[in-house]
Amino acid sequence: MAKTGAVQRKSMVAAALGVALLTSGCVLPGMGSPASEVAVQDPAGNLIRLAHAAQQEGRLETALGLYQQAHAVEPHAMVPLLASGEILQSLGRYDEAAALYRQARSQDPTNPDPYRELGKIFIAQDNASEALKEFDAALHRDSRDFRSWNGRGVALDMLGRRKAAQEAYRQGIALAPDNVALRNNLGLSLALDGDHGAAIEVLEALREATPRTRQNLALAYGLAGRHADAEAVARIDLSSDQVRNNLEYYSRMRRGEQTASFDAAQ
Repeated sequence: MAKTGAVQRKSMVAAALGVALLTSGCVLPGMGSPASEVAVQDPAGNLIRLAHAAQQEGRLETALGLYQQAHAVEPHAMVPLLASGEILQSLGRYDEAAALYRQARSQDPTNPDPYRELGKIFIAQDNASEALKEFDAALHRDSRDFRSWNGRGVALDMLGRRKAAQEAYRQGIALAPDNVALRNNLGLSLALDGDHGAAIEVLEALREATPRTRQNLALAYGLAGRHADAEAVARIDLSSDQVRNNLEYYSRMRRGEQTASFDAAQ
C-alpha cells in the first residue's frame, strides 16, 4: 500500500526545418548602413534576435537552428544554451535539454536558471527527489526566484509533503502576488490536504483565470462534497460526458483512489 501511495504521488505531474540561413542584417563590411555594421560586429546577437523572433512565431525548429548557430559563434554565451534547452524541453526532448542545461550550469555555476530548468525536467520525468535538489540549488543562488519556489512546491507536493509545499508556494506568492501557477498550486495543495475551505477561497479568486484553474476549483468543490457547485463550474468548459467523468473522478479522489496534477510551468 505504501508503495502504491508513493507511485501515486510521483504520478501527480502533472509539456529541423534545418539550420535556417541568415537572410537579413548580415551585410558584408563596407556596404553602408549603421544597422549592417552592428550586425557584422555582433553576429551572435543578431542570430539570437532572429531565433527569438522565430520562437515567438512558433517556428521552433528554425529557432533551434539559429540558437545553435549563435552558440557556435559565441560558445560561452548563456542565452543560446538556455533558449535551446527551453525549446527542446517543450518538444519533450528532455535528455537533450538536460545536457544543455548542465553545460550552461558548468559555464556559470552562479546562474539559477539552469538549475531551475533541470528541476522542471525532473518533474516532467516524475523524479521529485532530484527535482527538489535542483530547485533548492536555484534558490540558494537566488532566493527571490519565484519560479523556483513554485517548482519546489510542486516537488514537495509530489513527495506528499503538503505543508512544506504550501509554504514554498506562499514564499513565491510573496514575490509574485499575481502569478496564477503559484496560486493555483497552493489551492490544489490545500484541497488535497483536506483544507477544502481555504482551497476554495484561493481557487475562487482564480475562477476567471484559465479553464485549468476553473477545473481545479470544481475539484475543490467536489472534494468538499459540494457536488452541485462542482458540476456548475465544470460545465463552463467541459461537455456533459466530460463533466460526468470528472464528477466520478472527484468521488474516487475522495476515496483516495485517484491523484491530481500540479503546474510546474510559468
